[in-house]
Amino acid sequence: FFGLLSQSMDFPKTVIEKNGLSLLIYLPDAEKGFYRSSRFEWSGMIARAEYGGHVFFGPWRTPHDPTIYEHGIGPCEEFGLEEDPPLFADAKEGETFVKIGVGLLKKTNEKYDFTHQYPIVEPGKWTVETGADNVQFTQSLSFQGVGYTYQKEIMILDTPKGAFCVRHKLQNTGTVAIKTSHYNHAFIRIDDKPIDSTYEVLLPFDSGEHDVTIEHGGFAHVKNNRILFKKAV
Repeated sequence: FFGLLSQSMDFPKTVIEKNGLSLLIYLPDAEKGFYRSSRFEWSGMIARAEYGGHVFFGPWRTPHDPTIYEHGIGPCEEFGLEEDPPLFADAKEGETFVKIGVGLLKKTNEKYDFTHQYPIVEPGKWTVETGADNVQFTQSLSFQGVGYTYQKEIMILDTPKGAFCVRHKLQNTGTVAIKTSHYNHAFIRIDDKPIDSTYEVLLPFDSGEHDVTIEHGGFAHVKNNRILFKKAV
């Protein structure tokens, strides 16, 4: 883990700290950034969190390639998993569409697929403001009636100790309506141990009892408010 994290020296980053919690955060950069692909938005990938003698997040795809769609790290986020990105449906192959948090991409297939590597026509421009215990990212983009300003802030909280918050604001500044979903993928590792039967997730609600069958069938089972892992993911 520590040898792999030494690679972080090659990527723009910042560290924020407070109350014993330290976060190493990669910064968006079109030429040198840790992630430069077309799926996840580029800002605020937390490569490493340290608190109470434990290390959270860390590499899960090695060797790392910044241009591969799934080679994010930590709490990666994506806009537009459940619907086409802006302008995609009306664009012809070879024309340009918008991916929020990434930039302008070239359409190279008929049906949008997040696993597809779409060429980046123009990466969105980012501004970054850093403080001792917080960092804020802003991306603004305008293209063919689609316009937005996206802000994301990561801040370490005073209470509870050892906690941080990720805040988002997406403002439509164009003339075209934007319909988009958003989610956090959360690539979790604790002390560099892969997800296996020693992990357990507690839910704030009762989900009944059933197997997890979407994408990772056979790997996990839900029992009321607990997700139990059957084997290494």
